Amino acid sequence: MQLTMLAVLMLPTARAAGSPGIDTQQLETRQREIRLADGTTIVASEGFVEPRSLGSVVIAAYGAADPEFRYDNFQSGIVWPRDGALLRVLAAEIDTRPGEEIVVITQSAGSGGYLSAVAFRWQHGVLAHVASVEELPPTGNAVEALIKAVQKR
Repeated sequence: MQLTMLAVLMLPTARAAGSPGIDTQQLETRQREIRLADGTTIVASEGFVEPRSLGSVVIAAYGAADPEFRYDNFQSGIVWPRDGALLRVLAAEIDTRPGEEIVVITQSAGSGGYLSAVAFRWQHGVLAHVASVEELPPTGNAVEALIKAVQKR
């Protein structure tokens, strides 16, 4: 009796432009990527085995590297709960503390299409949670809501 194993490798379907501070680049329908000013590549991915409407989002940071091998230098990562599909990832100034903030925005699958957003700080090779907001209207400004959430503390 002979056993045969088959492995499937899932690769991103498109390359991101990689300009510093640019908004979300779509790699695949469940992934988004940005490149920060320091050359760090941030990739946010929905869990592939999870429904689009809820689950987790994985945020991974890869250190600056050769543009052809930008995923070779993993630095840090966070797994965070999500309510909705991954919509956007962007770099934004949320507070005055040192480090760049990465904002992950999701949109609920329900009839309201509400937005949720979570901000993480990238500093010294580590991702750390800064603030979260939920139930924003579909046309709401997630960055502005995160800034207000930080100011309330």
